[in-house]
Amino acid sequence: MNKEKHIELLLNSYEKLLNKKLIERVDPKFDLKTINDADFIVVSHGAQLDPVFNYANKLALELWEMDIETFVSLPSKYSAEPTERKIREKLLLATKSKGYYDQYKGVRVSSTGKRFEINNVTVWNLYDEQNQYYGQAATFRDIKKL
Repeated sequence: MNKEKHIELLLNSYEKLLNKKLIERVDPKFDLKTINDADFIVVSHGAQLDPVFNYANKLALELWEMDIETFVSLPSKYSAEPTERKIREKLLLATKSKGYYDQYKGVRVSSTGKRFEINNVTVWNLYDEQNQYYGQAATFRDIKKL
């Protein structure tokens, strides 16, 4: 799936599940630029048994201190410290059954070991027009460096 289609899927799923818009949409190319340059974090991972990240906007890449090639090869569980992974897994399972989960908070770690707390996180499932599951996405802007 190309990046524009992926962002369209991400935005459509967000709007359908949360009944609100993540951004004001214009067209796929502009929406991709808007999300990529946003002043909030947007990441997503695929539907694999051990999900791997498949998208991160610029702010997310800065926060995790990675380039896009490294980030999209990372199993998403490794964005959290080992002690946080069970809590994160419960969140993802709850999201999968409910469709979305908001007000999540947790501790994450960058590629260089810097720890940060994420707050008021919204996680949602990604579905296409045929209701096929494609993974999950998350957005947040509340970050506290530890």
